[in-house]
Amino acid sequence: MSLFFKITFPLLLAVILIILAGIAKKKISVNSVVLLVITFILLALIGYPVGDYFYKKKYNLDSNEYHTYLQLVPPVPNDYDSTKFNILCLGGSTTEFKDDKGRDWPGMVENKLKTSFNLANIKVYNLGRIWYTTQHSLTNYIQNLRKHKPDMIIIMHAINDAWHNADFSRFSNGPFRIDYGHYLGPEAYMIKAPSLFSYLSDILSQLWYADDVQVVNTKEFPGLTSFRNNLTTLIQLARIDSTEVLLMTQPNLFKDTMSSEEIKSLTMLNKEAAGNGKRWSVVTGFNAMNAYNEAVVRTAEKEKTGLIDLDKKIPKTLEYFYDDVHYKGKSYDLIADIVAQRIYHHIIQDQAKK
Repeated sequence: MSLFFKITFPLLLAVILIILAGIAKKKISVNSVVLLVITFILLALIGYPVGDYFYKKKYNLDSNEYHTYLQLVPPVPNDYDSTKFNILCLGGSTTEFKDDKGRDWPGMVENKLKTSFNLANIKVYNLGRIWYTTQHSLTNYIQNLRKHKPDMIIIMHAINDAWHNADFSRFSNGPFRIDYGHYLGPEAYMIKAPSLFSYLSDILSQLWYADDVQVVNTKEFPGLTSFRNNLTTLIQLARIDSTEVLLMTQPNLFKDTMSSEEIKSLTMLNKEAAGNGKRWSVVTGFNAMNAYNEAVVRTAEKEKTGLIDLDKKIPKTLEYFYDDVHYKGKSYDLIADIVAQRIYHHIIQDQAKK
């Protein structure tokens, strides 16, 4: 949108100058200009309500989709059957989202366990939610999920927690807070730009008064403390209920050397870690994902819980990712195979112990 205005504004100014020159040379009548201005204003008055409607439809979810404490209404299991071996998959959009064939990896894992490993009495629930961090999943687990006493929970978080450290972003509302209270998330559109007019005003102000963007390079992420604490608390609560925990690192496209096409595809880095005159560099994004995935590995070791270092198993190419962390079909197939085999061997080993 900003690029659109950067292109159209000079063109608009050029048109205005041409019209003024035409009036000065008496090649364009004042009446014609007045009529043109009136027509433009009428079209704007008619078109604005339509544009505002679609803006709010795109950026402002219906109020019933929001949750006072969890930003978005948390996912809960439907038709829970305690007689089955139940697995709850917790995470963000990389757990929730489906591929272009309508497949999500938790559903694919369940299907593979049933068809390839003959585990008919098993149910895998996709309880991932876009924007969710470990803090969202922990709260949802305490309030809505723990009562079911599932047999296993699979937890995959990293990027949403990591990006909270970029507290200058358009999704933040102040300096970093250890309780993540500074982060507006999806509510930022409603609070900072509730209408098309406010959104356009913000863009125009940036065009006229924007300073050079400061590129931030850092390896310091204070949110790692919160991240580790949230994971540890989830594990310890599950352990009390004899619920197995499987942690997974988060696959991502970041690597030492990236092509211009790969860097351009990093939409989360470019949109969610940018704002207020600053933006994270690609190197910082790389450092953040490494630090958070390393925290997952170390937490699993410390708490002696299950771990799949999934980040090391998914090739970091545009064949497997369409942006920073979201997958293409090949990744879904690979993730489903890896996770299903791990769960199967876990169940077999557990049965052997009994």
